[in-house]
Amino acid sequence: MTDAVVRMLDRADAAQALTLYNELTVGPKASDPAAFGPVIDHPGTQVLGAFAGDRLVAMATLHLLPNVVWNARPYALKRFGIYLNHLFAASPFGRTRKVTRDVSSLSRNAVVENVVTLATCQGQGFGRRVMAAVIDTAWAANAYKIMLMTGVGRDAVGFYEACGFSAEGKTAMVLRRP
Repeated sequence: MTDAVVRMLDRADAAQALTLYNELTVGPKASDPAAFGPVIDHPGTQVLGAFAGDRLVAMATLHLLPNVVWNARPYALKRFGIYLNHLFAASPFGRTRKVTRDVSSLSRNAVVENVVTLATCQGQGFGRRVMAAVIDTAWAANAYKIMLMTGVGRDAVGFYEACGFSAEGKTAMVLRRP
């Protein structure tokens, strides 16, 4: 597996993030780097990215949402004090992270969106490293489940299954605004 630095993205990464968003979407292309700021500033949201050198080659968005069930524990986070070390090198799911405050009493649902790896970098482990970081971050924030959906025509089901996800027990549905 290729070495990669995995970290939370910030405003300085906006232009490279737009390149990846545009590789992902079949809708209108992203063109305004300023639109990235509200995403990364949103409480409970992180965009994690894998870098090969200075180049952003894979990323995923993690949303941690408040929850009523599972003991109705409170939602009280803003950037939730979780920072990832730069390099996941111990194993494909290196599980290397630093938690800067106790988040064990908080309960959340986690939703993963906009998972993308540059086409020229697919199959090299960058996407797996980003997903490992997403999973570690969600568990460290006491999420009791992580949900994601993938497009039917994207052929990504096997990738997500290899990351530990399963379609058992849930049916995903979408309603798009006309």
